[in-house]
Amino acid sequence: MRSWVRQADIDEGYSPGVSSEESRRIKELEQENRELKRANAILKRAASFFGAELCATRRWMYREVVRYRLCWAVAAA
Repeated sequence: MRSWVRQADIDEGYSPGVSSEESRRIKELEQENRELKRANAILKRAASFFGAELCATRRWMYREVVRYRLCWAVAAA
């Protein structure tokens, strides 16, 4: 009962402290922050994965181009 009265005094501005509305907003922002950090971590991992795949694909394509040009150079000689 005393905590309710104390919180009511804070909400009405009679006592210093964090109001119920501010406390609720802080909790919402902390939750949103956690979700954004989680999404950011997932995106970083995905970018790393796809970047490595792209790099491997480019290396494979480069080898094929070199092999193709080498075949033509040998055939032309």
